[in-house]
Amino acid sequence: VSLASSAFTPDGAGFCYLPFTDDAKEKLRRRDLDAAGFAQRRAAAGFADYVARTGATICGHAPIGVLLEALPAHAAGTLLHYTTSGDLTGDWRHSVSYVSMLFTTPG
Repeated sequence: VSLASSAFTPDGAGFCYLPFTDDAKEKLRRRDLDAAGFAQRRAAAGFADYVARTGATICGHAPIGVLLEALPAHAAGTLLHYTTSGDLTGDWRHSVSYVSMLFTTPG
């Protein structure tokens, strides 16, 4: 059993990361789900490149990368849930994203 846990992406001036000033909700969602897509496909190098290229502040990007490298080649990733604190508060100037994902192996 392998486990990596991390708040996904903190966004806002308080986190010194404010990449979007308009349509923040949709742009944050797209950026987060694009990163999660690399993880879901077990593409560790693509995930690391995406984080570096976009400047996404995924807190546990290094442990997530280690987990992706450690997974068996036949592991399948399933996105279980995506949400943000902005979905709860309506404040997109200060939001933290959360992704839950499950990796399973056949048999």
